[in-house]
Amino acid sequence: MTIISFVVSILIAGGIFFESLFIVNLVPFWIPEMAWGLHFLFIAIFVEFFSGSLFPLDILPTYIQNILNLTPFPYLIFFPIQIYLGKVGPWLILKGIVISLVWVFILQGILNYVWKKGLTIYQAEGR
Repeated sequence: MTIISFVVSILIAGGIFFESLFIVNLVPFWIPEMAWGLHFLFIAIFVEFFSGSLFPLDILPTYIQNILNLTPFPYLIFFPIQIYLGKVGPWLILKGIVISLVWVFILQGILNYVWKKGLTIYQAEGR
């Protein structure tokens, strides 16, 4: 059951990462010069720091952990690793998977909105 939960959480994490990165990469619709900078800022700062890639989120104070658990970042790396290590029970696994699925749907809605707004202002330049 742990391996199945781990695989499911990894697949959901892939969806969260894809959608959030896609949203960040739509910024050049409005500011073409910011493409690489925002991409680097998002990956290097937000994702790696808040997802538990640089250090385990367990070492943070509880109130910060509770705030981070409301964001999609811990469900990218920290939560799947906790499942794999067997540090979360079945109810916490279910809760984490439900929260991460909610984030998939939220990010999908944001992605659709930003995509439609970006296409209305898109201008092709060059030859």
